[in-house]
Amino acid sequence: MKIKHVFAQNFCKFIGSNVIDFDFYDRTEISGANEAGKTTIKRAIQYVLGIKDERGKEITGIRPHDKDGNDMNDLETTVSVTFDLDGSEKTLKKVYRQTYNKKGEVTGNTTDRYINDVFKKESEYNDYISENIASDSNFQYCLNSVAFMQRGATDRRRILADTFGTHTDQELCDLIPKFSPLKNLLEDGAVDEIKKTLTSKLYGSRGRSGTKGLMGMLNEIPARIDEQNKGRIDIDLAELELQKKAIEEKISENLQKQCDNEKLYEYHKKMSDGVLELKFAMSGLQQNANLEIESKRSQLRKDLNGLDNKKKNIEYKQYLIGKDVEILVGEVERAEEERKQLAEEWKKVNSLEFDESTLVCKYCGQEYQEEKKEKIRSEFAEKKEEDLKRITDRGNSLKDKIETTKTVIAEKTAEYDALKEDIKTNEAEISRLTSEYEAIPEFVDISGTKEYQKLESEIAEKEAAMEKECSAESARKSLKEEEYQLRDELSEVERKLGMSAVNEAIDKRISELEEERKMVAQQISETQGMIDLLKDFSIEKNKQLERDIEKYMEFCRVILFRPLINGDIEECCDFSYLGEPYDRNMNHGARILAEIDICNAFQKRIGIEMPVIVEDAESVDFWRIPITDKQIIVLRRTDARELIVKEMEGN
Repeated sequence: MKIKHVFAQNFCKFIGSNVIDFDFYDRTEISGANEAGKTTIKRAIQYVLGIKDERGKEITGIRPHDKDGNDMNDLETTVSVTFDLDGSEKTLKKVYRQTYNKKGEVTGNTTDRYINDVFKKESEYNDYISENIASDSNFQYCLNSVAFMQRGATDRRRILADTFGTHTDQELCDLIPKFSPLKNLLEDGAVDEIKKTLTSKLYGSRGRSGTKGLMGMLNEIPARIDEQNKGRIDIDLAELELQKKAIEEKISENLQKQCDNEKLYEYHKKMSDGVLELKFAMSGLQQNANLEIESKRSQLRKDLNGLDNKKKNIEYKQYLIGKDVEILVGEVERAEEERKQLAEEWKKVNSLEFDESTLVCKYCGQEYQEEKKEKIRSEFAEKKEEDLKRITDRGNSLKDKIETTKTVIAEKTAEYDALKEDIKTNEAEISRLTSEYEAIPEFVDISGTKEYQKLESEIAEKEAAMEKECSAESARKSLKEEEYQLRDELSEVERKLGMSAVNEAIDKRISELEEERKMVAQQISETQGMIDLLKDFSIEKNKQLERDIEKYMEFCRVILFRPLINGDIEECCDFSYLGEPYDRNMNHGARILAEIDICNAFQKRIGIEMPVIVEDAESVDFWRIPITDKQIIVLRRTDARELIVKEMEGN
């Protein structure tokens, strides 16, 4: 599709006899000072095709305004664009006019639509555009990509995925078994939204209705357990006091025998006290010994993870260098091919001989006067010299570009090879640490240590005293006062049961909290695992999308993610040319090249052919604008107040 003619009357600032009425060429230059109407022509084309503006909104404000900014009444806005559609000319026209009631009052506005001056309903008009020009919702970026590049990174990625993506999230999960656990999860939304949800679940959210998250819940549990332990009742002393009091109250007969037996009982009980603490101490020794090897395991796991991340960063850097080399090699090949073409053109121009027949008037057959003959010969010679110089200058420029690019290729190739050695070193260190990790024992045997053996001996002594204590207790029960003692012990047990119920409830609650801690820790592990898997999925998805997009790019490469200093990955959406990103360091000329490349990519993917509108081209040499089979429309700011539409120079 090509634009042949654009007409607009009473459109924006073009009022009355001041109209837009221009023919267009395969390479068209639209020039003029600021506010001369260059962008207005672009808006006219967008308006006829129903393309939205850079903000993604319908084209509005087309009716001329007065000096106060108010719409001018009683004006009919007409915009028509004639297209060449596969050799057939079609004129699409819109007429925007006011509507009136019987009193002559303005009631609103309406738009009439025509195809080759035949009135069409809105649906018929739109259907024709869909069927004969483009039906894709993103075809506006085929005409001009500035609107696309002005969108945020998230919107850009979404548009690129919708247009160029070959696999849905579900299909990618089926293709790569690693991501199969994500398949059901991705049915509920996009990757970014799911990551936000999982991160919020893990760390909570801020604000009035904020949540603590699983990490907050886990950090709170130890304090809750400590709070429960503070509520424990120490019943050992009370038991001893009550038992002593009961024994004293029940002594009635054979006091001396009972007293002797009581002394023996108290002695062995004192000797047996603390056996449980000693067993806890022994268990603590084993745990402390195991902590050291577990700490070593943890450090080695951390070191291995760090080395793995470093390896991934190096491999990604290799990937980027490889892509840059591919692009640069392609540029060298294209430049060398162009030099061959220029050499043939130089030979052709250089072989041109002056045609003596041009010195004779084709109408009367008389030779021109000598002065005119000399002028004709001079103009031929000057034209030939200019053409030869132009070809030579372009050839020399391409030669310099080839040499420079080859130098860059050599440097990047050397950098790529150096990274291979870094990977080998990294893999060797991973192997060494893995062997060290596998060599660590499951637990430490401390049975031969002096401290362990001392505790073991003390526990044996305490347990022997406990056995003697049991013998003394049996003697007590055999005494005459056994019935009274049993009754008192029963009462004692009942009181203990009442008091121990508090501790049992505490133990039960602590057990519940421990189970909650395990459950929360498991949820944290699973949630973090899903977040990590989603990060890997995003990287793989973006890599796939990059490959899908770059099939249609000629000069630029797309960048959908970049590594951060901390080893993490940041999602983005940018285009680069010779390593320079569009959004940051790319110069104006390279930006225009990138914008053309993006338009062509959208056209190739959607399967349509449209003109490409290049804006703000005043600082770019025309020879830098690539020669394509598509119509190029260049908007160029000059000092001329008059709006000029002409065929681009240098063609």
